[in-house]
Amino acid sequence: MARTAAPRLYPGACHCGALEFTFETALSPQRWPVLACQCGFCRSHGAATTADPRGEVRFTYAYPDRLRRYRFALRSTDYFVCRECGCYLGAVMMTGVGAVAAINVNVLRERPRGLAAAKTANGYRSESLEERRAHRRAQWTPVFGPV
Repeated sequence: MARTAAPRLYPGACHCGALEFTFETALSPQRWPVLACQCGFCRSHGAATTADPRGEVRFTYAYPDRLRRYRFALRSTDYFVCRECGCYLGAVMMTGVGAVAAINVNVLRERPRGLAAAKTANGYRSESLEERRAHRRAQWTPVFGPV
């Protein structure tokens, strides 16, 4: 019987420290699916995102008034950006049973050893809103706590 690794915590934050998150996953960083979305927003922020459907993300806010929830395109997802320093932390989508997120690995406090280079995401191919939401529900990380 294969043993499952114990979950590890990976803290992340915006540059000024106003907005933080903790990404919890049992996946080793070498197994994280790191994607570089090709939409204008992600390219302009130099984002490389990951998620683990079996993990957890918890967001905390030292200065909640600095959280900017930005929506664009199909308006299905909130992109978390710091109003003070401009860092993009990740994206959160509400589902019928809670929230799921993809986090920007470039704002992790320490870059995990062995983290793969970002692969180009094809999430912005032609797809319906429901197809996109279903894809995210299946592949993104559940959020626990306030969003």
